[in-house]
Amino acid sequence: MKINLEIPSSFVTTSINDLWHKRHGHPGRLPSNHAPCIMCDLNKAHLLPFKHQFELVSSPLDCVHIDIVGPIAPSSISGYHYFLTIVDQATSFKMIYFLKNKFDALNHFVIAKKQMQNQLDRRLKKIVSD
Repeated sequence: MKINLEIPSSFVTTSINDLWHKRHGHPGRLPSNHAPCIMCDLNKAHLLPFKHQFELVSSPLDCVHIDIVGPIAPSSISGYHYFLTIVDQATSFKMIYFLKNKFDALNHFVIAKKQMQNQLDRRLKKIVSD
């Protein structure tokens, strides 16, 4: 068999670690003193980075995120099973309200909305919820 020294791939040698890494289906990582496995890198790079999902806002109350978390077991000493989180996207200001049931969330949100609008003298423009 003749080796063509002009084509680099024809005279590449692999270490015993590389060989066993390939034979066992590319598990884990190779030791740090070895070159990275090209196949592992290619297979892990199939997803593109996430695009920024939310438009950037610069003023308070332009966008507020709300979420209800629960039910939480066991409940708190006072009997709360849920909590409502309200986060202003521009300032990252957070409010948390503890709830005994999900139906209390609307009342607490209305109170929080009025409080924020009165304090900032601005109107709430957008609500994001899952």
